[in-house]
Amino acid sequence: MVRSCWLAAIWLIGIEAHAQDWSGHVRLQLGQEYDSNAVRENRPDAPGDFLTRLVAQGRLNYTLDEYRLWLDFQAGGKLFYHRFDEHQVASRAEGGVRWRLPNDRSAGVRLHLRDVTQARHSRDYMQVGGDLFMHLRLWSRLTLEASLGASHYDFKPDGTGLAMIVVDQETSDDTVEIRFSNAGPAASLQLLVRLSPSWLMGLSYRLGVRFYDDVAYRFLDPDSEEAQACNPIDSLDRNGCYTPTGRKRQDLRNTGGLNLRLTTPWLKRQQLIAQVSYQLTHNLSNATGNSAIWHRIRAVVSIQLPLELTFHLMGTVQLTSYPDGRNLLLDFYEPDADENENAFVARLSWRFWGDLSLLAQAAIYRNDFQFGTANQPAFERETYLVGLAWDSWF
Repeated sequence: MVRSCWLAAIWLIGIEAHAQDWSGHVRLQLGQEYDSNAVRENRPDAPGDFLTRLVAQGRLNYTLDEYRLWLDFQAGGKLFYHRFDEHQVASRAEGGVRWRLPNDRSAGVRLHLRDVTQARHSRDYMQVGGDLFMHLRLWSRLTLEASLGASHYDFKPDGTGLAMIVVDQETSDDTVEIRFSNAGPAASLQLLVRLSPSWLMGLSYRLGVRFYDDVAYRFLDPDSEEAQACNPIDSLDRNGCYTPTGRKRQDLRNTGGLNLRLTTPWLKRQQLIAQVSYQLTHNLSNATGNSAIWHRIRAVVSIQLPLELTFHLMGTVQLTSYPDGRNLLLDFYEPDADENENAFVARLSWRFWGDLSLLAQAAIYRNDFQFGTANQPAFERETYLVGLAWDSWF
């Protein structure tokens, strides 16, 4: 995986040198970072560690008559000083083609791939998917996009998966794995409105179905007759237990969002970009403890400053509620954990020599805010980064 990341970076640089018909951007980044919670566990005494972070990313564009092709690629690695089991390589790619059609319309195909591999962990996964989309310009300031596609999430931990003890009437000590692997279709609509030369508003809706490899489980109330025949599951709930329903887990996910973006000049030649978004997601599952409602608010501000300085502020706040009154995986890893956190990130970049920039970044991560009785153990994490970045546009 590491070799493929660097080969991709070399390939992108080679394109710049030998194919001037292509346009795009390449960035290589090297930095030293401190992570206060290197193992990413929900406990106050989680150990921290220093690490080296490597990142290679690029974007390629090619236009020929009515066709436009593009490829976005990003790959990175984290090499820890002492926590060798936390070494990680991650990559993400998206490519596609768009055809221009008469009457301000266009259609195309998008494909995406994401892979996360750690030295020794239960968080490894690969996600692949694609969709067909169509753009329709309704008026000069109004654009509609519709898409239909599917994706597959392959959970691939090292060794065994995340084990859960399930106790029923026949087997009192069976152990099964929660593997999270799923696949399913999704459809979406997005409306973009140009409110003014500086303001852009977006409205979106997405409907998806996920079919899991796992069996759907239901929670047995400790006072029920069924629960009397099984032992408590200490790792999940001391006052009851889960038992398989005999059906596969299925989730129906509805997501709606509102986004506002401001792009405006300031200080004469400098630029300011501000963006705020709200997203509401309702996940309805036939497995007890997997239904959830997420409210997510995000804000980003990027400011160009004199002396080749650029300042970025990014913040995310999430509020979660569980309709079942419980979350099955409170003590285990959740596949969406990277997105299910409150976060605040500040980054300062200084271009000091040609295409070279000096980076300094600080980030704070916490649990999302939760409603109801399903209180998750506290999660605390801070990271501090100093590094160099090289950019090239062609």
